[in-house]
Amino acid sequence: MLTLLAALALAPPGLPKLPALTASRPQQSGSGDLNPMIEHYKSLKGLTYTVIHHGDVGDPKHEIAQRVFWAPDRFEITPIGYAGQPPALMPKLVCSDKQVSSLTPEGTVSAQAALDPGPDSIGAWEAQGGLLLVWLMDGKTWKRMTEPQEGVIQTFTVKGMTTWHDRPAKEIVMTHKTGTLQLNYSIFVSLKGDELLGTEQTVNGVDMWTEYKDEVPKP
Repeated sequence: MLTLLAALALAPPGLPKLPALTASRPQQSGSGDLNPMIEHYKSLKGLTYTVIHHGDVGDPKHEIAQRVFWAPDRFEITPIGYAGQPPALMPKLVCSDKQVSSLTPEGTVSAQAALDPGPDSIGAWEAQGGLLLVWLMDGKTWKRMTEPQEGVIQTFTVKGMTTWHDRPAKEIVMTHKTGTLQLNYSIFVSLKGDELLGTEQTVNGVDMWTEYKDEVPKP
């Protein structure tokens, strides 16, 4: 299950879009705080990390852990745990040559799809790899989240130091507001602003979060 903001990104195409964030637009507090970190990640030659999903992918009642390996233009997403139990029966995703293959636990290819499934769709790999992989692979989710449709007011707010999942963090809140509907999406980064720790939002009273940990970068 995609997060609500990811679902917002899947809105039907053809509707007018707000201009992309540029220096010529009024500064939206907090948006610029993320850019150096994003560029740092994209400058790496490789990165391995663990992503833990709670409610935003798969069964909303359980946590799913996956190990992600990324190098320019390719990645692997391997299930490694399910609510503290052995890996779930989720396929391993392997991307090369702009094709994403789903592998069974035995290593058999069960399905293949284009890395970019077309203008109307977002690949499942974006949800499973999380925001970090979206940044690394220039996925659609972040672009659509930061270029909301006409009539949606978007703001970023830096809330400062906090503790998230027992880790010192700085919280940046992205807010989308239209009419009486307001969606808040929290992004937690390290105090130095050089590492993505996680994201969180509440949908219909249910907390959904994604945590990133155990990074092994290849400079």
